[in-house]
Amino acid sequence: MLISKEICINGDQFGAVLAPSKYKITALQLPLGGRNLIVLKANKGYGMCGYLDMGAVVKFGDAAFKFSGAASIEEALEAKVSECSPAAAELGIAAGQTVKQALALLF
Repeated sequence: MLISKEICINGDQFGAVLAPSKYKITALQLPLGGRNLIVLKANKGYGMCGYLDMGAVVKFGDAAFKFSGAASIEEALEAKVSECSPAAAELGIAAGQTVKQALALLF
């Protein structure tokens, strides 16, 4: 079943689901085979799990980063960035940052 949540952030700290905040991301989780496809969408770009292709992201010029090893939205928020597109790097995103830090740079 598709799970969709709005999650609020304040700076680089995430608050409770649907708490009042200036910054909101949309988090999607979709079961595929034995794992979940997870996307975390912010204003200027998005984070994505290993199911999605960084080559396509670069081709389209999107600001995006990849994380892996997360089975849920909650685990994704605690993961580390494994790679990012050139457009995301221009915004200050780099491998090794936390997903929370990277998302904060996409506002």
